[in-house]
Order: sequence, then C-alpha cells, then structure tokens
Amino acid sequence: TASSSFSVLADQSNEGYQDSDYMVAPKIRITVTSPDKTLVFRHVTAKVVVHLKVGNGVTDDELQRATVTFENLTCTGGRVNTSNGTAEQVTPGTDHITPNEVTPAADEYVRTVRALLPPQNMSGRKFVKIVIGGKTFYYTPAAGEADFFSGKMYEYRLTVTSEGIENIDVEGEGGGTWQPVE
Repeated sequence: TASSSFSVLADQSNEGYQDSDYMVAPKIRITVTSPDKTLVFRHVTAKVVVHLKVGNGVTDDELQRATVTFENLTCTGGRVNTSNGTAEQVTPGTDHITPNEVTPAADEYVRTVRALLPPQNMSGRKFVKIVIGGKTFYYTPAAGEADFFSGKMYEYRLTVTSEGIENIDVEGEGGGTWQPVE
C-alpha cells in the first residue's frame, strides 16, 4: 500500500521493535508476459544498534540496571518514495525511543540495544542517553557519525565510565548493510 508517511513506536522494548519495521517494495508494473514477477521489499527505517561495556568506576550490574534511551529524534517518518522503496530524511525533533534489548548481548559487551528510526541526521545532537547510578550521560555523534538513511544499519560501541561515555567506535559510517532477513 502506498503511504505518504509512517511512524515508529516510542516504546520498542518488546513488540514495539518489530511493529516499527516498515518495508516497501518499489512500484513495478507486472504483466502476464513480464519475465520478472519478483517484488523486492526493503526496510524503510534505519536500524541503530548500540553495544555497551563498562569502564572505570562502573560495574556490570550497574550497567545492566541503567536506563538507555535514544533522544532528540523524530518518530514520524517522511514521504516514502514508491519508485525505489526509501523514505526521505526528516528533521530530528524532541521524541525519544526506549530501545529493544538484545539477549544475549554481543561478545565482550554487557548490553546490546537496538531501535528502528525514520531516516534523519542525528550528528551533533545528544542521541544516546544513559542514566546510571544517579548520573545522566549522553553520546553526541560527531559530524557524519549519525546520518541515518532507509535500509541501512548503524552500530555504536560505547564504554560507560563513572565520568561519562568514552572509547566510541562507530561502524557502518554512511550505513552498513542491513539484510532483509533480519
């Protein structure tokens, strides 16, 4: 079905994650004599995965109990281009998302969380919020580290210390591959 816009859920902690996954097949005309009658569905949202490990002054247990949210973004997506199955980028806003917990976490990490977002550029904005031990820390991506596009996956590896977030490693700058089977 053609749609002018879409939204992702603010609470993706359970079914909200899967319920926020929109897929679109580019519009094609199929006739009886068409050699190819295959529709290829693509993810309209961007997928963000954050891996968290402990640093100085933080225990595994504290990080396990920490509250992690994605902040300062927009949950309502823009126009979907039915000719190529992508959505236009929207301007970030004031929405927040409670991400989905991945269990078990990735190797060598205490927690892995993920969320689906409308395409938008979160560079230079407080994005990942971690509340741990009564302190609030933010990860603010540098220019080019959080420019999210349809059908791409972005991974962040963050170390949480008693002083803040450090040792940031970004994978998939410009967007990694997000296989349709995921």
